Amino acid sequence: MDKVARDREVLDSVGFAWSRNAAVWNEILFPAIKAYVDVHKNGKIPQQFVVPSEDPWPRKSWGKRLGDALSHTRINGSYFVQYGRDIEKLDELGLNVKLSLRAWNKRVVPLLKTYAELHGEGEVPVDFVVPSDTPWEKKVTGVRLGLIVALNSQLMSRN
Repeated sequence: MDKVARDREVLDSVGFAWSRNAAVWNEILFPAIKAYVDVHKNGKIPQQFVVPSEDPWPRKSWGKRLGDALSHTRINGSYFVQYGRDIEKLDELGLNVKLSLRAWNKRVVPLLKTYAELHGEGEVPVDFVVPSDTPWEKKVTGVRLGLIVALNSQLMSRN
């Protein structure tokens, strides 16, 4: 095994975030989402919500415009890979997981095209998760495409 592969394995084993979005989502946004639900007992995070700079909020999240970040996720597809991997958890926490048509067209439609090339035009099974093999892009590995489609079925007829 060469040094680069060994180093990559070591970094993967300690949960190194290979992208800025992954780090922000995993260390700042998702912990703040869970804290919001714990404090407010629901997942209805207002767009203008800013994480308070006090306990019990995660210190790394203090001052983060959480409502805006989640709004950008739904409207523009920001943090899509992380959203797509955690969509079941987000739904269970009571968050609005509906995407806008813009985010759908930008992030989901290309995945649906790849799916159709491989499996035909039929429905995407709710348990379908994007695999790591070609022709799928490595960065979307683990995205819960079937669940995204099921929870955003109102957008399917618009393709």
